[in-house]
Amino acid sequence: KKEGAEGKSIDVTQNLMYGVSNIIWQLAFGRTLPFGDPMLNVVKDEVHKLFVSMTHPCVAFLDVFPQIEVLDFLFDHPIKKLKTRNRSCMNIMHK
Repeated sequence: KKEGAEGKSIDVTQNLMYGVSNIIWQLAFGRTLPFGDPMLNVVKDEVHKLFVSMTHPCVAFLDVFPQIEVLDFLFDHPIKKLKTRNRSCMNIMHK
């Protein structure tokens, strides 16, 4: 309210992210996290890293050419990084 009253631009990105995250969190785990909970930032960061890893061309072609995993080292290990990110996200969900 204060920023809007002073005529400044208001960045609602963070609040929207928290709201959408809590809706998904509620559907998946049956509870929400309070705003400001550090777990929300951890989840946001890990999911972002996971999505970035998924966009690597080697990962995109993995379904079509599973043999590309053997060449993972040539491309700075994008498949290995994806698996690590996935395990990290799964660990968060198990907690």
